[in-house]
Amino acid sequence: MAIAWLWQPEPAAFPAPASTAELVLTISHYRDALLSEPLPSTGRLLSLYSLIWLASILTIALKVETRLSRGGTVLAALALLTICAGGPLVGMLLELAR
Repeated sequence: MAIAWLWQPEPAAFPAPASTAELVLTISHYRDALLSEPLPSTGRLLSLYSLIWLASILTIALKVETRLSRGGTVLAALALLTICAGGPLVGMLLELAR
């Protein structure tokens, strides 16, 4: 809470008579500025790492409960990693590609 209270982004400056394209561009620049700040960037990385950790724990639990072979465990781990972390990874890659 203290970090959120101390860290305040600069307000977005919208031109007074603005077209829709100008508003979208201003909002896009503001969003990029917010995501480049240390707190949101760190939060996104921690979220991704926690999803990878979740996939690992689920794989270990699945291995213990079902006594899967090593190959089956690897396939289960890849499937769980794709499910848990795939969405955020795709989102991050799409943002980098812009």
